[in-house]
Amino acid sequence: MLLFKQSERFPQKFDCTRSFTMFWSVALAAIALVVFGSYWVPRLLVSFLPTQNLKKKYSAEWALVTGSSSGIGKSLATRLASQGLNVVMVALNDRLLDDAVSELRNTFKTRRIIKVGVDLSVPGYLDIVAEATKDVNVQIVFNNAGFMLTGFFDKQ
Repeated sequence: MLLFKQSERFPQKFDCTRSFTMFWSVALAAIALVVFGSYWVPRLLVSFLPTQNLKKKYSAEWALVTGSSSGIGKSLATRLASQGLNVVMVALNDRLLDDAVSELRNTFKTRRIIKVGVDLSVPGYLDIVAEATKDVNVQIVFNNAGFMLTGFFDKQ
């Protein structure tokens, strides 16, 4: 589709379709640059940073991790033990916690691993955790445990 006729004033033909396509190409490229720059560039930069050694950073000997029987909590406990920290593993008292504790004890034989099986949604759980840790000086705490409520908010 031609917008202007070829003349002395407009020596070349002007094609609206081409300029429309070019506009959207530039717009999509700008959006891609924003997405790449705001997500991937910081992520790439952080990947080159060294992992913090919390034992050295805080001169800590003990760490407590809630929700440490699986998932992120278990990974946190493993990483802390690999950095030389003794770990208190707090989670529901079930087979998952037993397996996680025995795995860490077998992997890190020089580290002390304390198992605290407790349901954090029941009142009085803090007394159980305090009793289990009364002889150790916990300097780092990762509150990783969580639970989910389902249903309507007004019925909770």
